[in-house]
Parts: sequence; C-alpha cells; structure tokens
Amino acid sequence: MNTKKGIWEPIGSKNTKAGFTALPDIGMAIASLARLPPSEIPDHVRIVGSNISFKDASDAMTAVSGDTIQIKEIELEAFKKETTKKTEGDPAAFIRFVMGEGKLDFTENENEIANPGQKLFKWKTVEEYAQEVGGKPWIEYGD
Repeated sequence: MNTKKGIWEPIGSKNTKAGFTALPDIGMAIASLARLPPSEIPDHVRIVGSNISFKDASDAMTAVSGDTIQIKEIELEAFKKETTKKTEGDPAAFIRFVMGEGKLDFTENENEIANPGQKLFKWKTVEEYAQEVGGKPWIEYGD
C-alpha cells in the first residue's frame, strides 16, 4: 500500500476481508491466553481487532482525512503465479496473495477466549486507528 500517494493495491478483490490487529492488542491477547490452563486454549488461535476489507479500511481513512484513496486491484492468480515461481523474495508478497485468497479472513476467531467480552482490554478498530492518525496511516513513519 502506497498510502503516501493515496494508492492501495490489494491482490484480488478490494472487498475480500482480512484481519487487522494492533500490535499492543496482540501482546495483550497472548498474555491473556498465557494465564489460561492449556486445556482451555485451542491448538490454533485467531484474534482480530477489525476484520474488514481494503475498501472498508480506505473508507475509514477517507472519512477522517477527507482524502480519497485510489484502490487498484491486482489480479490474484497472475500475482500468485509470479510470486510462487521465485525462490527468493519479499515474504510480504506471499502474505498479500494469501490475503487476497481470503485466508486471512478472521470472521471466525477466538477473541472471546483471549478477551471475554472485552473485559480485559478493548480491541482497537481500524476506525479508531484512523482517528489516531488523522486518516493518514503513513504519518507515524515520517517522510
């Protein structure tokens, strides 16, 4: 995502959902799970602050900043084929096509095991993050 230039390029549909979770929330969830007896923790745990699409995320940023984010969808199968034929490269490319395949859609998750009723902490949403950064997610990283 080239957020400074206002262009996001999801692999596949801009409407495919994926989990977005703030780093502090990940830490809190891990600490919360660590307090449980092992028998109460599933073998696989998915947690998520917001489970939304690139379109939803861009709408959240635009609602705060007023700046339009252009979304250019990249064809999934061609991107995946090109990425997987390389033996070296950027691991983020693999994450991008896995996201495009819908495999990071965490609609079904273990949030309630890690943080029952959000009583331990409140999950940060993309909308809250958009408010924090004024709808411009690049500002925390400088120029």
